[in-house]
Amino acid sequence: MSARVYGNEAHMWRVYDAIFAWLEQSPEYEMDRREGVLGMETVPLEPLNALTIPYSEIETFNFTMLYPVRKKSS
Repeated sequence: MSARVYGNEAHMWRVYDAIFAWLEQSPEYEMDRREGVLGMETVPLEPLNALTIPYSEIETFNFTMLYPVRKKSS
């Protein structure tokens, strides 16, 4: 599953909340937490390297969340 975040901090938290609420309520899918299965958040490093900016100074969050999901076992 992927979600794009582009907005202020409040928007970022709404996206996180929506993804995890969907997973909790989904009758078919769950987060794939098996060993060796990883999720990631891709962060553009240009024009600024967001990984070097203090969190409190970021006005616009710009990244993509990629989380592994799988069908629930029957």
